[in-house]
Amino acid sequence: MASRVEQMMGYLYAKLAASGAMTTIAPSSVFRDLDSALNGELPAVVIEEGDELVPELPALGIANRQLTLRLMILIKGTAPYSLADVPLIEAYNLIMSDRTVNNMAIDLTEGETRRTRGMLEKPVAMVSKEFVIQFRTDETSLL
Repeated sequence: MASRVEQMMGYLYAKLAASGAMTTIAPSSVFRDLDSALNGELPAVVIEEGDELVPELPALGIANRQLTLRLMILIKGTAPYSLADVPLIEAYNLIMSDRTVNNMAIDLTEGETRRTRGMLEKPVAMVSKEFVIQFRTDETSLL
């Protein structure tokens, strides 16, 4: 059985990778990890789970948890941040359209946006958007 985090990540990945979900990124260019995206065709979208804070225990048997979710748009070309704008908007809208993450979360909120450039074999730009997912489990379970 998959943890709650893995269930939420699978759900969000499936939303982004669904045929026709994004007009600027092919479903085959949506990835769960950065390394795979860098080895694939660009532009690409990556959705990766980040850190989890220490759970809060507001009542006996309940754990309130927070997960950082990273959305990354990888792109190359002239004015790459401009080129990344539409895929970022499409992916953002898909993620924010269900703030309860298929009823597995209490809320999903927007975090920081970062823009970076890297040199691999070719210049690559990345726009990274963070989200915080708040969810609840039993105190002794990750489900």
